[in-house]
Parts: sequence; structure tokens; C-alpha cells
Amino acid sequence: TYFYRRIFDISGYFENKIDVFQKDKKKSLQSSMGAVSQLASYLEAILKKETLTIGDLTTVLYMSLWGNKADLSLKPSGVDSSELVFKFEDGKNNILIDHIQQIWDYINTLKGVNVDIVVDNAGIDVVSDLCIGTILIHFGYASSVTFHVKQDPLFVSDVTMEDFQYTLKELKSD
Repeated sequence: TYFYRRIFDISGYFENKIDVFQKDKKKSLQSSMGAVSQLASYLEAILKKETLTIGDLTTVLYMSLWGNKADLSLKPSGVDSSELVFKFEDGKNNILIDHIQQIWDYINTLKGVNVDIVVDNAGIDVVSDLCIGTILIHFGYASSVTFHVKQDPLFVSDVTMEDFQYTLKELKSD
């Protein structure tokens, strides 16, 4: 935390709000478009169903969880994020404690509620969160979803409003 805070201090971020990692965050989203496409296809298939299954929810939550593999602080810039294409068994085998059943049970108690999602990382992580929000609204668990981003980044890939809006713009154009 201290290291990144010093980078933002030295770059003058807090005076001019220019994110020195913006270019890397945009590049990360662009390099993960293969995984974004896979996620979009899966979401499209889910939305054609009359009801959400625990299997579908599990897969989407695992995709979201493993979207953190795209965190820029965990990989060097320029790494092709196409390796992030989701493999269900890989995700399942790397979870220490799986609370999917409890999540499923809880979600099934919801009906038209307002849901808040705190978005962590720029790039495919934002896309995963958008998919979760879409599913919650589509199947009636939520009537609205509010996405919360960081006012100021603390780490290299923290999503700000500018990153969130850039992701939406890229998804619309693709």
C-alpha cells in the first residue's frame, strides 16, 4: 500500500487526478477481450433460461473470483490476458472454502431488492461484476444494482469512475 501511495504522491495524482496506471488498465481490458467474449456468450446463454441454476451462478461467481488473476499488481504489464479464459475445474480446485450453497440459499430469499456491488479491479473484473448485476436483475432477485468504484486508486488496478466508464464504452463498441 505504501509503495503505491508513494507513486501516486510523486506523480501528482492527488493534485491533477491523472492516473499513471490508466494506460496499463486500458491495455489489460483490451488484452482480455477473448475472456470477455467468453463471459458474454455464457451470460447470453444464462439469460435465455427461465430460471437461474446453482450451476450457472457458481460458474459466474468463479469467473468473477478468478477475474482477480487479471489484477495488474499480480502480473507484469504486457502479459496476454487471453490465458484468463475460464476453466471451471481450475477455479473449483483452487478454492479453499466454498460457500456457493450458502450464497445460493441467500440469493433465493431475495426478491426485487437493491444490490450494491463494490468493484475492485479494472478490466475483466468490472465485466464480471456487470454480469453478476445483470443476472440479479434479469431473474428478479434485484430491482436495481449500484456499482461502487474507488474515488482514488490505492493500487495499480483499482477501478475508478473513469475506468468503469471506459469499460462500458468498450463493451458498447465491441
